[in-house]
Amino acid sequence: MMYTNLFYSFFAISPYLPYWEHLLGVYGKPVLDVDLWLIARQEDTPPHFGNLYQRAVLTRLKQITEQKYGVEVDFYINAEDTHLLINGEAVTSIDEYYLACFQVSPNEEPTN
Repeated sequence: MMYTNLFYSFFAISPYLPYWEHLLGVYGKPVLDVDLWLIARQEDTPPHFGNLYQRAVLTRLKQITEQKYGVEVDFYINAEDTHLLINGEAVTSIDEYYLACFQVSPNEEPTN
């Protein structure tokens, strides 16, 4: 069976996307189908839906994280090679996310 690029584009996503989706769920701010549709409607050509969805997720996570923790968040998107960075460091797990947000090294105990 032959797939179009549009269909295949949802398979070409970062392996870390489920972590980012989980975090948005924790914050009660998941990206909904309607959110994605509103973004897709603005495109002039058929978008790579995987990249479009990752951008929506990471944009929302960036806004929440910067506001809540006061850290610098950045990301870049390129299908499977999409990454989230906090204070310039790549974040590849939920544990790394919280360590970066609380600016704690893995060998230190977090302080409240």
